[in-house]
Amino acid sequence: MSMKTSSGKIVRDILAALDSPKSIMEVAKECNINWESARKYMQVLAEAGVLEERQGGKARVFVRKDFLRDPENFFGLPLDREMKEMIDGLYGAIERAWMKKHGSKPAKTFVYKILWELNKDRDIRIPMGWYLFGAICVRPYSPDRQYPHKVSKEDKKKIVELVNKYSRFHSTYKLMRYHYIEERNELYKKRLELKQLLVAGPPGEIESMVYDFVSYTPEMDSESSKLVNEFLAMVIDAFKLVDKRELPTVQSELLTSFESLWKLIALFNFKEDMGNFYDKEVLKKLIDPEIEIQKLETLEQFLVLSEFIPERKLSKEEEEFIQKIRAAAL
Repeated sequence: MSMKTSSGKIVRDILAALDSPKSIMEVAKECNINWESARKYMQVLAEAGVLEERQGGKARVFVRKDFLRDPENFFGLPLDREMKEMIDGLYGAIERAWMKKHGSKPAKTFVYKILWELNKDRDIRIPMGWYLFGAICVRPYSPDRQYPHKVSKEDKKKIVELVNKYSRFHSTYKLMRYHYIEERNELYKKRLELKQLLVAGPPGEIESMVYDFVSYTPEMDSESSKLVNEFLAMVIDAFKLVDKRELPTVQSELLTSFESLWKLIALFNFKEDMGNFYDKEVLKKLIDPEIEIQKLETLEQFLVLSEFIPERKLSKEEEEFIQKIRAAAL
């Protein structure tokens, strides 16, 4: 039996198909989905401001509203040439200093941590924010790229100091944990602790940690906030209603659902941080589509998880919300 295609893949296929104006039927055919599914997804994208509907002869057509998109950067966020060259120069200096000390190229986590410290120390306004695993730069570091640009002697000296400082961490996990503690980022600390507990932790500790985690989540839209609350409710139900013999399987599904929910939360977190560098309209055009896609993927994971948990009576508000999201995901 074939696996169901995820909402995220369908949405990305639709966006790829709309490299030129197309009707719903043309998109459905190119993406190998039925007309009604294509219509619903394209309507969601249009409401999110990603697509624009136009009249193309006798048929309605949709076009993708690309907006200052830079394919080299995370979420297509724009950077001017001077900033790109400065970041690339710093990446090159970090890479060379690390290779001189260790004989190999650094992991991305170490590169971003060193750039984060340098950015704070030198106050050079590099667009950096917290995303999935910690602070990242809008312009990604890649060990496969060449970074020939030069940096000042002062920056080079500081980079060598930071490479020596963070070389004592022998794993990315230890560095991440240190980074969260050093920056007093409770949300990311709780996320790490909750993930560990979801693997095989005692039910009582998991439930308590979920409450702590939820208290640190950033401000989100109402649908995303409801997904957070729904996860909390499912965690409570899982350990109250599921047979103990089935708990290991349920905990595995809880972990998968949590990872999907975390990506949604991290998107809001990153968008908020990027508000220090970009206009709200730019962020709405470039990051909001990713948020809409992740909502659908998170809901799909929740629907899978719900199959393992005995039914409980939902409130009218919960039922209406789930029906709304399910309709968009069909």
